[in-house]
Amino acid sequence: MGSFLILLGYMGCGKSELGKKISISRSIPFIDLDHFIEEKEKSSISSIFRRTW
Repeated sequence: MGSFLILLGYMGCGKSELGKKISISRSIPFIDLDHFIEEKEKSSISSIFRRTW
């Protein structure tokens, strides 16, 4: 099994930026969960929140 790292934190705290830098320095894939969800749902994260709240 390959290496992986999960970053958790509040919205806007820099998880994606840090994740990109770590993935480059460690030569591991980076998956931005927001982008992954938006592609699967064919909707923006903000639209998904508006629908569910």
